[in-house]
Amino acid sequence: MDPRFPELTHRQISILQPYGEIEKYNDDAFVFSRGQLQYDFFVVLDGGISVEDPQNNNKLIVLHGKNEFSGDSSMLSNRAAELNGIAQAGSSLLRIKP
Repeated sequence: MDPRFPELTHRQISILQPYGEIEKYNDDAFVFSRGQLQYDFFVVLDGGISVEDPQNNNKLIVLHGKNEFSGDSSMLSNRAAELNGIAQAGSSLLRIKP
């Protein structure tokens, strides 16, 4: 486990669930994109979200796995997303809108 990317406990996820909707992805799909001003918070229930840097040949920054989540301080400060987030095929995510 990478300490920069903590995992949520089952209890924490159960507290968040009423605030969002579970989505399943059969194919890879962008869940947020560089430059996007408002974007959603995602908790990985199964599968993963790859976070990639489009300014650096789509270099993989991190692959968030089960019980991890997307998001950074940009979500709280109304700054645009700096990276792309891509739900991996076969993933199940909890999407929570701002």
